[in-house]
Amino acid sequence: MSFILKRLLLSLLSVACFGALLTPSFSYGAVEQKSLQEQITQQIDTGANKAGFVGKAKDPRYLIAQIISIALTLVGTIFLILLAMAGYWLFTARGEEEKVEKAKTTIRFAIVGLLIVLISYSITLFVGKVILDANTGQAPAAQGVRSRGSANPFDWQ
Repeated sequence: MSFILKRLLLSLLSVACFGALLTPSFSYGAVEQKSLQEQITQQIDTGANKAGFVGKAKDPRYLIAQIISIALTLVGTIFLILLAMAGYWLFTARGEEEKVEKAKTTIRFAIVGLLIVLISYSITLFVGKVILDANTGQAPAAQGVRSRGSANPFDWQ
């Protein structure tokens, strides 16, 4: 072969090799499409694993719901303690009008506070359940009984 033909063949071969390296590689298999929820959960799990947490990471919405649930439980407990203290004050007032009035006022405020906490707790559970059902596409539960052992504060069946 002549020198020019060898050089032309070598040039074409090198262009073909570099062209193959520069083109993006395509996957000819089926590409799995993940929902946005699955992608977010995968990213949270990856971040938790990189941070050194063991196990599966929880969705931040569930964490916030648990914090609200704990806070409302704590506030409700405080109002029950106030109610018990006011009852004790009422029994030990021995007819002193000032102490009786203080105890009655504390009982009124404790009952109102307890009602507010119970209403806010029920609203939180209802709204959380509606949001969870809207995000997961599940139908709302009919009976309203919480399943045992569930980590999800909105898991009512």
